Amino acid sequence: MRDLWRRLSRSPFLRRLAPSLVIAILVLPAVHPLTFGALPDTPDGLLHLYRLIALDHAIRHGDLWPRYVPGALFGYGAPIFNFYAPLSLYPLELLHLIGLRFLDALLVGMALYTFAGALGAYRLGEAWGGPVSGITASVAYTYAP
Repeated sequence: MRDLWRRLSRSPFLRRLAPSLVIAILVLPAVHPLTFGALPDTPDGLLHLYRLIALDHAIRHGDLWPRYVPGALFGYGAPIFNFYAPLSLYPLELLHLIGLRFLDALLVGMALYTFAGALGAYRLGEAWGGPVSGITASVAYTYAP
């Protein structure tokens, strides 16, 4: 077993992959509530779902970079995408176009964005103080209110 560990610890690929695996394990409890199939109880969670549906509607009607949502505000319309950029919604729209429901695409996107943010916090912490600082920054980013 020790020989196996020594061989694995010398592998440059595993040295690069190990922090990502540790972060994935540490972030899993934070994204676990997203696996229940219901939108988390957040003040703006439903608005993100509405924005995703509005983006899908616009894309299906040929508007690839929408600015105005005609069905918003009781049918009067609103320039929602002028004030809230839809870039974070495009990957979710792609998930919807390959077959996920809107809610499932939003939940998968929330989980992926949480993992990406935790990995970014790790890289920043690692650059400032090493791997332990990176993992600390990642956990602090993920679990701080």
